[in-house]
Amino acid sequence: MNTINPQEDFLRALDEDPRWLEAVRSRILDDELRQLPTRFNAFVERTEVFMASMQRFVEQQSAINDHLYSASTAWKATSPALRANMPA
Repeated sequence: MNTINPQEDFLRALDEDPRWLEAVRSRILDDELRQLPTRFNAFVERTEVFMASMQRFVEQQSAINDHLYSASTAWKATSPALRANMPA
């Protein structure tokens, strides 16, 4: 005896025919939810661009910090000699 399982038949039809799947999606999901994957992909792309920009900024800032540290160290080393030569 064959058993009819409408739920399994329906799901199989959705798996086999993308048009059916899209039709069901459009009936169940509103436009905002159907657009979510596209919007999320755009968000990911913008985030990757932002992260690359931030990485460049951090590298540049690190170089500036190193330069300032070197200049500060040099100033500290020479400032006693400069003060000693200044008139009172």
